[in-house]
Amino acid sequence: MILARTIGRLLMWQTAIAYNPGARNYMDQALTPVGDDGDETLDLLTKTTGARAAVAHVKKIAQLTGVRVA
Repeated sequence: MILARTIGRLLMWQTAIAYNPGARNYMDQALTPVGDDGDETLDLLTKTTGARAAVAHVKKIAQLTGVRVA
């Protein structure tokens, strides 16, 4: 019974989203493309010293090997 209710609720959400005229225009920060400066601005990569060190390491290796980091 719980599974049937959950499936029914998901189908109702799917229908509501499919028929919403503004659904395709929705844009959230999490959905926007990351630019070249993403590793300097994203919270995930700037909040800890370990993350900052990892980004710096990747950039240094890319610079030494001549590989472009995306």
